[in-house]
Amino acid sequence: MRLPARFVLYRLILRPFLSLIIGVKFPKASDFPEGQFILVSNHNSHLDTVSLLCSLPVNRLRDVHPAAAADYFARNKVMATLCEFFLNTVFVRRKGEGGAVLKPLDELDMHIKDGKSLILFPEGTRGLPEQIVDFKCGAAVLLQRNPHVKLVPVFMIGMGKAMPKGDGLLIPTECEIRIGKSSIDESIRSKPVMELTTFIQNEVLQLRS
Repeated sequence: MRLPARFVLYRLILRPFLSLIIGVKFPKASDFPEGQFILVSNHNSHLDTVSLLCSLPVNRLRDVHPAAAADYFARNKVMATLCEFFLNTVFVRRKGEGGAVLKPLDELDMHIKDGKSLILFPEGTRGLPEQIVDFKCGAAVLLQRNPHVKLVPVFMIGMGKAMPKGDGLLIPTECEIRIGKSSIDESIRSKPVMELTTFIQNEVLQLRS
């Protein structure tokens, strides 16, 4: 039931709306690699997650999960249910929150071990349009723990102008989702976590120009 509903929502409703009305240029479905991946992207707008899900091949809508903070996106049952059903969200709870005993990274690692791919925003919050603050190291740690998982760097242009942080209005503008190469040399993957985090951030930044 969920996959048909997401197909209708993302391919037949939201993607045409975002493309024709807002002005989003979507990547090719073939730009996404086969198998598990961690997609890392800059984060400027609440449009980001929806736009990325609209970009996915239809057959991946079931197994790709945006990660979100439980204390915000699952703060009540209605919001949690909507996020899980329509966005395929996996919620990360801080240690001690709501009886959580695992650290956030351990929770995400369990989802990867369960065969899921993840969408992460390593900045941790929405920033200014086309600007990036230093990435947190979570994606690097997960990639090192799971050598078979690919990295998918993404840079999104214009989302923060189409729906700015703190503003619920949609403004038609030119937006684009750019996807980078998904391979990481093992010599890079095995670097210290902070060096790998810098590498990931640079892979995303290179897509800006």
